[in-house]
Amino acid sequence: MRRPEHFRPIFPRKRRAQVMLEREALLALGGSASSYLSELCRRRRERLAEEIGAIYCLYQEHGQEALLSAMQLAEQAGIYGADYLARLLVSAAVAPGVCLALPDVPTQAEVDRYLSSYETWVTVEAGLADSLLAARVTA
Repeated sequence: MRRPEHFRPIFPRKRRAQVMLEREALLALGGSASSYLSELCRRRRERLAEEIGAIYCLYQEHGQEALLSAMQLAEQAGIYGADYLARLLVSAAVAPGVCLALPDVPTQAEVDRYLSSYETWVTVEAGLADSLLAARVTA
């Protein structure tokens, strides 16, 4: 595996290379890293470089075992991002099986929805749409 530290002199000129090498190193950790990073890439595409860089720093600071444990816990809770991992890592107990339940707050799984679930609300019958448009024109 290529170590990102080895290529540090070229990073100021090639930022994308740094992100890809750090991502490759994180994926090589195994465990839940692959699925966590995949979902992170999907959810936070616009901030991917910052997220990968921050997670790689967490890996260097806390080590493989602690980071993988935090990734597994965060994935179970449906929370994705370096900021969430950092919070989990500084908390005293980052152990599998710990539930991140807050009173009176729905779980992430209850809040997440596929966009297709909204189709019933936005689908308008053709006749109804025509009458609505006609009403707008006459008003």
